[in-house]
Amino acid sequence: MQKNLHLSHDNYFFDIFIRNCNQFTSQENKFVVYIEKDVQTKHVKSNQAIIAEWGSQNFQNAVGDLEKYKAVYIHFLTPKLVNFVLKLPHSVTLVMVFWGSEVFSLKVFFKF
Repeated sequence: MQKNLHLSHDNYFFDIFIRNCNQFTSQENKFVVYIEKDVQTKHVKSNQAIIAEWGSQNFQNAVGDLEKYKAVYIHFLTPKLVNFVLKLPHSVTLVMVFWGSEVFSLKVFFKF
């Protein structure tokens, strides 16, 4: 069975998501949380989450070969993830998971 890759920044909801994902789906999932250099996670505590510095060799190893995934789930789209998304193989399904606050950080909303 092919895995799903879930990629997220450190946030309060991701542990809850991992727990629910394990409880309600039989699909095989890999959870990678990216962090900035010299930063520790504050919210994600799940031992199922692989914590890796964005762009590091550890991150590349954690993500691995993107061709092997059935789907890649992007939790909370950030500008740094745009190039990652654009490089995904066409054979991999892309799923965007919007939590809400990423929309309100878009500059188009600043004038409201």
